[in-house]
Amino acid sequence: MDSSYHQIRIKLSQTIADCRGLLKTIHTEAQIMRLAPDLAELCVSLLINLEEFQFLKSGQIRSSKNHSARLVSTLANLHVALQLKDQNMDQHVRPFWNGLTTIFICNRPPQLARSRKIQSEATGRGMPPVSEISRNGFLKLIRLIKNPRVLQTIVSALVHLLRLCCSDDVHLPNATHLDTLWPAQLDADMKCSGIGVAYVLRETLSHCLQLNPGDKSWLKVQGDLNFAAGNPNTALKCYLLIGAYSTNFFTQIPNLKFYEDESIIERMIKCCEQLKCFTQAAVLCQFLKEADYGLAFKVLQENRKRSDAAEFHYSQHVWDVQILEHAIYFHKESGEVGKKKAAISAIARPELNHSNNPQVMERVQKLRATHFFQAMARQYLLS
Repeated sequence: MDSSYHQIRIKLSQTIADCRGLLKTIHTEAQIMRLAPDLAELCVSLLINLEEFQFLKSGQIRSSKNHSARLVSTLANLHVALQLKDQNMDQHVRPFWNGLTTIFICNRPPQLARSRKIQSEATGRGMPPVSEISRNGFLKLIRLIKNPRVLQTIVSALVHLLRLCCSDDVHLPNATHLDTLWPAQLDADMKCSGIGVAYVLRETLSHCLQLNPGDKSWLKVQGDLNFAAGNPNTALKCYLLIGAYSTNFFTQIPNLKFYEDESIIERMIKCCEQLKCFTQAAVLCQFLKEADYGLAFKVLQENRKRSDAAEFHYSQHVWDVQILEHAIYFHKESGEVGKKKAAISAIARPELNHSNNPQVMERVQKLRATHFFQAMARQYLLS
């Protein structure tokens, strides 16, 4: 076993040395043309996956004729600065940010004019040249990157750029140390393609989730992206997966606030409203830190002339007596006899008796929460 491990280490060291040697030799377009397709991209992706940041940020790679190598060099330089907690982060952020935004610029009259302008400005400030990599080339490079820290930096930058382009309310959780790095606005004469950014971000997230399907941050971004794009069904699936992975598919719910980010519950309520599943939206109002009775009553009133299994939800998933009382009143006023009887039957169940001790009520709430989310998972995740 030790011998096999040692042989693997030797082969890996040799591969790293070969990659370094090849990247050092790319100085002209002719040398690039003689390489096997994608060989340079495979080399830089291997090195950044192994966090060979010091080599990648070196002058030889910054001045490479390969566009992917130059962009990765700016990314490596940024990660070194993050590790060292450099006080002057802007000079490390700006080269990568310039390279990223150049990919999505949509208002340059001749395409090269803008990139050359940025190139000269960056070089004049002592920064490495920015990339001129195409969107397809950028996506091809991203799909070769497996390092979660590097991918998180890329996703954070794309999320921020999307907000600047489209004002979409998309956020990457657990990345506040990255979110503060990026410029607060685009340059005055720059216009980026929001559609292009959203497409690349969506493809990047698909790649990230193939590597780690249960990453809550990436699922949250994918959900927010689909919500902003008007895809409530897909967004709801992402939000449900966040809870499913953190509770062993809703079999180990620790408490009613197991969704640490309350905005996820708020988005789930909006998704259910858009899907015309109003009773589900009302049930979800119970999971907010403070039950939103106004919203719960509003969505129940939207439930007229619709069949979304209200009777089933009343009897199995609602534990808040105020919501049931309002349902009884509203169904009576609306002449919905069947739904009124279902709500009366639900509120009369002994487990909802207000004189029960808190421990019993807590068990009832957890049990009903488990049944509700498992029913939601069957409906949205298995369909």
